[in-house]
Amino acid sequence: WKFFCREEREKREKERPLVYNIEEGNLTNVRKELQRNLGLLNQQDDAGITGLMTACMLGLTRIAMFLVAEKADVDMQSKKGWTALMFACKHNHLETASFLVKVGADVSLKSKAFWFNTARQVSSKSVKSLWRSAWVKTMAQKNAKEKKAKKEHEVYVEKGRWRGHAVVPEQAAA
Repeated sequence: WKFFCREEREKREKERPLVYNIEEGNLTNVRKELQRNLGLLNQQDDAGITGLMTACMLGLTRIAMFLVAEKADVDMQSKKGWTALMFACKHNHLETASFLVKVGADVSLKSKAFWFNTARQVSSKSVKSLWRSAWVKTMAQKNAKEKKAKKEHEVYVEKGRWRGHAVVPEQAAA
């Protein structure tokens, strides 16, 4: 990323200061940018790429950890449907991918591309070992159960069966 000409770097720094500092690998400046404007945390560019996705693409695990601690959305998808986990796997960053799975990144999310749908499918050979490990399978099962329980709860509340009472349409209108 450091091969841009000076004018291009200055332009990038003005347009997307958080991503610029992430690309530079400067955690101190990333902290400062987020203190100035927390709204930059999940901001997407024209392609839908966030700061967390950029950090994962470059294998900057410490910066990714900081962004997740600041509540960056680990399951946010780019316009092509790629997540931070997919970028970490595609670019061969095992430590970053392991961290994302550990904090609950959804391993089952699919991209919009028809040939590579999940993070597992875009993984390079060295990251493939991550998917064979037992704890990833356990985390994936745990995430699926939690999402299913949350969805069932939302349906339960939506149908008006909260606290054992069914809402009759006439009562709801009154």
